[in-house]
Amino acid sequence: MGHGVVGIELPQGAAPIPSSNEVLHLIAPLILLVAFFVVWIGRRRRAKLGR
Repeated sequence: MGHGVVGIELPQGAAPIPSSNEVLHLIAPLILLVAFFVVWIGRRRRAKLGR
């Protein structure tokens, strides 16, 4: 017990933050959602301007 993901030795070149993988899995979907909404809103505005 007590041996979690933090106990695993990281290979050289790995991210210095132990929980960077979990952080990426939380942030990446949020960034994708934001990007999707930006594109979606941009297309809606363009469609309205084109009329």
